[in-house]
Amino acid sequence: MRYALFIAAAFLFGIVTILARASVLSQMTDLISTSAPDTPATHIIQFTTTTDIPPSGHVIISVDPGNFTFPASFDYTDVDLQVSDSGGPYVDRDLAATSDATNDGVSVTSGTLDADQIDITLNSTTGILAGDVVRVLLGTNATFGAVGTDDITNPTDPISYRINFLTTDGGGTEIDHGATMIAVVLPVTLTAGIPIVAPVRSNGLPSGLIAANNFVIELSLQTDILSHCRYATTTDVLYQDMTNDFNPSFGTIHWVNTTGYQNNTSYTFYVRCAAFASGFANDDDYPITFTLKPIPPSSTSIVSDGFTTDGATGYLGPGGIGAYPNGSNVLYLSSVTFSGTTVPGGLVTVLKDGVKAVSTRAKDDGTFQTIVSELERGAYGFQLYVEDGRGLTSSLYGTTLSIGQGTDNNITGIIIPPTIQPSSNIVLPGDPEIISGGAPPNTTIQLKIGPNSSSTSGLQSHSATATSSSNGGWSVALDTSAYAKGSYAAQATDIQSDKSKSGPSKNAVFAIGTTSSGTCGQPDMNKDGKVNLVDFSIFLLSWNTSDSAADFNCDGQVNLADFSIMLFGWTG
Repeated sequence: MRYALFIAAAFLFGIVTILARASVLSQMTDLISTSAPDTPATHIIQFTTTTDIPPSGHVIISVDPGNFTFPASFDYTDVDLQVSDSGGPYVDRDLAATSDATNDGVSVTSGTLDADQIDITLNSTTGILAGDVVRVLLGTNATFGAVGTDDITNPTDPISYRINFLTTDGGGTEIDHGATMIAVVLPVTLTAGIPIVAPVRSNGLPSGLIAANNFVIELSLQTDILSHCRYATTTDVLYQDMTNDFNPSFGTIHWVNTTGYQNNTSYTFYVRCAAFASGFANDDDYPITFTLKPIPPSSTSIVSDGFTTDGATGYLGPGGIGAYPNGSNVLYLSSVTFSGTTVPGGLVTVLKDGVKAVSTRAKDDGTFQTIVSELERGAYGFQLYVEDGRGLTSSLYGTTLSIGQGTDNNITGIIIPPTIQPSSNIVLPGDPEIISGGAPPNTTIQLKIGPNSSSTSGLQSHSATATSSSNGGWSVALDTSAYAKGSYAAQATDIQSDKSKSGPSKNAVFAIGTTSSGTCGQPDMNKDGKVNLVDFSIFLLSWNTSDSAADFNCDGQVNLADFSIMLFGWTG
């Protein structure tokens, strides 16, 4: 595992007086891949110039002698020089052993009395302008022209060290200077194992009093992670000893139909769940408790308009269904209307307690409205999602509502999260990667890209924005040359105003790897067109190895990052 070192501060050196000719560089950093002592590390050095560096000028990076170890074969192939005008992408400059009209020359001096240093002599044609951002990649992360093969080894003592920067003209006269510090620290061992956590259970239904004559009742609950749930009718039964299963095999919303009920009776079911990732099960019961009401006193107090009194029960309400047409004095049915915005023309589906209740098609302006009716009183969990024209589904918009009998309820202003998809699962640094999806038309899309798992926590986070078109489509082209190698997850949010925005989209998982996508494994490991438990079982056989068949992000290790990619493509 590689650890990225954050730069705590930049320290300027030298005393600048009003008579001094040299200026000070700004925004100086050195990001190294590991801070462990006596360990090879890559460097990403960056600074902003204050003064023009003319053609044939020099960029010199030096360290105190005897601390860092340069391999004897370290040369220009282990160096990349990139320049950005701070308003555009980085542009690689051509490097060679010596400078000429088109190539910058690189010389490495190691073991001198003054300092170990890397001297880059600019070509005789093109200099670097004031205000440009200069980035120098040292070691095996240098990829332009030829892949780097040698890294600089960190000092053995766990203390801080100075990295010096100097720019000069062709005659060696100093132009700008500066310095930054890096810290070498003893490594902390992290275990990339699967977390051992039990699922958190919530929203158990039904609860409280429910109408009489319900002889087939659906039990349901939710878990915070992928799990499988079981139930018993007595307490303190171990998960592995329970024989009654919820649907599906693995999920976060679980349900099962049960029968054999009697009116005027209370029932309790005891639920335990096991995590998909670790198999770790709950060691306590989660009760689902409810009571069927007594048999209604009458089934004959009905009139055609549904409005009457009978002296004993009073007003009978607007009606219902079942054994008592138009309702009874114990059950009047209700409805919930949902409205909001999403992808124009998208298919909006409403789930009631995890089960599909109704679907509707959004209008051309992205608005939609639909109704779920014939609801008994009680608490319900509703989730909405959209499927766009490319077949991409959004993450869920969820809400829980406690409904009284005989009521019409409205949930308005819903913004369903955007759909999202990467153009490629694996790309090489510098190759194009386009994140795209669907959202309500003509709105701002905020995109956040960060490490895909704790095993890649050293990767930097990035952000971008886009505006959806009139048909709801949006896309962002990423400059992958600015990304370190590793696994990333992108999430999109639809921003309609300062106070009105959607929840985050699903994760769009992609990797910036070291090989082409054709040589990386794919989550469908048995090639049956599905990603399910069979593929997961095969995947586990390669855990914590370098097996390319299970290395979905091409980073040379089978770990949590690859597991996350498998979950993203899960079909069940």
